[in-house]
Order: sequence, then C-alpha cells, then structure tokens
Amino acid sequence: MHELGSVLMQIYRACRSLQGFQAAPSVHCAPAPSAIAGAIAVMWHLLFLPFFRLQLHLFWTPTALRMCYRGYSYPLMLFLEEGGVVTVCKINTQEPDELLDFDFCSTNVVNKVILQSEGLREAFAELDMTSEVLQITMSPDKPYFRLSTFGNAGSAHLDYPRDSDLMEAFHCNQTQTNRYKISLLKPSTKALALSCKVSIRTDAQGFLSLQYMIRNEDGQICFVEYYCCPDEDITDAEL
Repeated sequence: MHELGSVLMQIYRACRSLQGFQAAPSVHCAPAPSAIAGAIAVMWHLLFLPFFRLQLHLFWTPTALRMCYRGYSYPLMLFLEEGGVVTVCKINTQEPDELLDFDFCSTNVVNKVILQSEGLREAFAELDMTSEVLQITMSPDKPYFRLSTFGNAGSAHLDYPRDSDLMEAFHCNQTQTNRYKISLLKPSTKALALSCKVSIRTDAQGFLSLQYMIRNEDGQICFVEYYCCPDEDITDAEL
C-alpha cells in the first residue's frame, strides 16, 4: 500500500509541473501532447488528490517522470524513476468515435409532450417488456398520448390524457404512431431513473428524441438527450 501511495504521489507531483517531456534518446517517442497531459493531470486531481493529502508527509522523495506517446493506436507510457528504480506504466488509449449527426432540428418537431418522469417510470414497470417494440402514439385527439407493447401476454396500452396531472405540456399537430426497439430504449432508463421531467418529441419521419431533465444534489439542472429512429412503418391495418 505504501509503494502504491508513493507511485501515485510521484505522478501527481509530476503532473502539477507538467509542461511537456522530451523522450530520452534511447526511447523513440514524441513528447506527450498537451491534451493528454492535461487529461491525466485532471484525472489525478479527481481520483487521487484526497489520497495524496493523507500520504504526502510519508512519501516526499525526489523522483522523475517521463511521459511518451507515439501516436494513434499506441499506449501512453509513464516512466517513473526513484532512487535508480524505474517503474513503467502502460495506459491503453482509445480513439473517440465520430459523432453521429441526427439532424434533429427543433423546427421540424411535429409532436411534443413533457411528462413528469414518475409517469414514464410507472409505464415501463407496467407494460409488458417481453415485447420487442414500444409503440408510441401521439395525437391532437384521443388517445392523445399512448404507449403500447405486444409481448407474451398480448397487447397492452397505457394512455395519458392531455389534462393528466403527469402531463406538463402537450403540443401535438398531427397523429403519429411509431414503433421503437425496446432493446435500444432500455439504456435511456438509467437517465430516466435520475430525472424529474422528460420531454418526448418526434419529427415528421418519426425520429424520437427523449430529453431528461436531471437535478443534481447541488440543485443544478442538467439534461441528457437520447435519440432513436423508428423501427418500422405502421400500416392502418395494424392500428
């Protein structure tokens, strides 16, 4: 435990003064990019700073740190030297995926409702999740806002009147019925569990936007937005 504390403390001290390290002639690598150096410094601040404060008086010894990054697909290399002993740490890197452009413009929104998250959480608990799809119907007329599943127990429908206590806003211009893969929607339930309100929007193509409003412990508000394309077209015979 003491050796681990010493290594982490050395990295912290080096990151505090990090301005870019030159690689030794025997190690063919480029100086660490400033973006990577900054990211690592932030990581040590967030994860290990409390530990450093406890251990600082025990492990205050001179050390040297060299950081090397050869480029795309290569790991980030950390070389710690203390008293003639060199510790090598290799951190695998990951290239970010390109962001998808969903082209979901607010001016193209056809229907929009804002619900208290409690209502949507109850819906996921009551509907048959053995269904492969969740069908969402939004209409200026009855049933206004309907969630439907088609599972092992048959068809299940859950309706929300436009004047429901759970409905905070209702703006529907035309009747739309679209189906979405439940397997694609399930990851969004993590944000749903933390949220207090959810905005449900669809555009003319049936593209779905779920925007969750989350209030953290400090009272600050943040939003998590989730997009999903419709699974299939619904014919009149299926309604």
